[in-house]
Amino acid sequence: MQRAARLCDELIIGVGDNIRKAYMFSKDERVRLVSAATESLSNTEVLAFDGLLADFCVENNVNIILRGVRSAVDARYEQEMAQATYRLCRIPVMFLCAEPDLIGTSSSVVRTLLALSDRDISAYVPPSLAQAIAATGVMGGITHTGGTVEEPPVK
Repeated sequence: MQRAARLCDELIIGVGDNIRKAYMFSKDERVRLVSAATESLSNTEVLAFDGLLADFCVENNVNIILRGVRSAVDARYEQEMAQATYRLCRIPVMFLCAEPDLIGTSSSVVRTLLALSDRDISAYVPPSLAQAIAATGVMGGITHTGGTVEEPPVK
């Protein structure tokens, strides 16, 4: 987000829901966490949205969509989504490659670390998120589904 903020006069960070993902935090909580992670960036605004990214961008007068990619798999998926989004709103989509030390970072990696160990996740997430996760008490052996925290089934 820091690199994206340097590329833009104003950076709007949209926080929406991907229907194919389960979230540990509600959308409002995610907005607060992203806001905390970007509070030092004076040209950023974090907004929640429902529905399509294309509609959100039109409603907020966005003139370019910037998406981060970590790998070729990400790039392929993002390219497909960018083409669909462009067809809907005619706003160009650009890709920003992840920093080399973040290429292997994903929510799946963090969830695995949380579910299977008590390992420190601070190298993978912003400090505000690491603190929020620690505050939930979600560590070692707990899984996350559908935005809720559940104990693993007893075998």
